[in-house]
Amino acid sequence: MVKNAGLPPQSTERASPSQPGQPRAPSTSAAVTVPTERLFAAHATTVTPGSFDMSQHLYSKVLHAQVHPMVAYFMRMTPRAIVARYCHLNPSVSRDVLARVLATPTKHLRWAGADMLHATDAEGRRRMVLLETNSCPSGNKAMPPLAEDEDDLGGYGRVLRGALLPRLRRKGSANGRLAVLWDKNLPEASGYAAALAE
Repeated sequence: MVKNAGLPPQSTERASPSQPGQPRAPSTSAAVTVPTERLFAAHATTVTPGSFDMSQHLYSKVLHAQVHPMVAYFMRMTPRAIVARYCHLNPSVSRDVLARVLATPTKHLRWAGADMLHATDAEGRRRMVLLETNSCPSGNKAMPPLAEDEDDLGGYGRVLRGALLPRLRRKGSANGRLAVLWDKNLPEASGYAAALAE
C-alpha cells in the first residue's frame, strides 16, 4: 500500500551549458531518462495493517470531541427518511424522482464532496448554497467518529466501505497494489491509506 506517491521530479535531465554565454546544445542532444521505479521509490511509503492512529489523522481538538446530536441524526438517516424530510420542506419536489436520483449509482464521482454555505437572503429565507463539487472530499480530519462506527477508523472507514471497497469487490481479486496519491493534505491522505491497509 503506497501512502504518499506525490508528484515525482521531472523524469528527464537535460544537459546545460557549462559556461554562461556558451551556445546551448542542440535540442537533439540526448536526455537522460530516469527509470520510473527510481522516481517513485523516493516518494512512496508502504503502509501496513495496524498502522492507523487516529491522533495522526484528526485535528487535535477533534480527538476527544463528540458529534453534535443534530449532525449524528442526519448521518444516520436512511435514503427513505432523507426523501421524506426533503419533500416535506420542498413540497413541489416529486418523491419518486428524488428517490430514483438517490438510488442511482454515480458513474464518475464515486468519492466526491461539496462545499456548501448556509445563507439567508434579503427576505429572510434560509438556504444552503452549493459553492462547488469536489472530485475528492476532505473533512474526515475534522469529523469526530460516530458512536456506532464499527471500528476505530471513524469516517475514513465509513467512506472506504461505502465508496471504494464495493467497487474493488466487483473487480474481483486482481494482483497488484493500491495507492493513495496526494498533494498537500498528508494527515487525511495518510488516514485513508492506513484505513485502507486495515
